[in-house]
Amino acid sequence: MLVVFCFTGKGGIMFRCLYSNKRMIASVFCMVIPLYLLLSPGSVVEAQDAGKKPVRVNMTVTLKFSPDKVTVYQGDTVEWKNQSPFTHTVTDDPALATNKTDSVLPEGAIPFNSGNIEPNETYRYTFTVPGTYHYFCIPHEKDKMKGEVIVVPLNQQS
Repeated sequence: MLVVFCFTGKGGIMFRCLYSNKRMIASVFCMVIPLYLLLSPGSVVEAQDAGKKPVRVNMTVTLKFSPDKVTVYQGDTVEWKNQSPFTHTVTDDPALATNKTDSVLPEGAIPFNSGNIEPNETYRYTFTVPGTYHYFCIPHEKDKMKGEVIVVPLNQQS
C-alpha cells in the first residue's frame, strides 16, 4: 500500500511517503512525482507561488509615469519599472514634495518613498489603505512627473 502526503508551507511543497511491502516502487514514485510537479509547466508550486501579478507602471524617458493613473484593489501591488536612462523615485510623502498637492495620501496611509530607482530597476508597493494617492518623482517633480493610484476597498470588488 502506498500513501503520499503533500504539505504546503512557506518553502513550497514537501512530500512524505509511507509505504509497506512495495518499497522499491514506492521509492521511485516518491522521487519521480515531486520532480515532475516541480519541473512541469503549470505545476502545483507555480500555481501556489505565482499569486496575483502586480499592476505595472513604467517610468519613461519623457519623464512620465505610464500610465499616470491606475486603479487597484486594497492589498494589490503596483510595480514601477524604470525604462529610461535617468534615475527616478516613486514618492508619496508630503514632507518631500515641493508642491504639496503632488503628494496626497488617504487618511491612515503611511507616506512612502522608493529611494533612487536606477535604469532597468523596479520598485513595488502594496496598497493596504483604500483611497486616492498622488505620487511624484523627486528629481523630476518640477517637470510634472507625477501619477495617481486609486485603491478600491475589498468590500467593493465585483
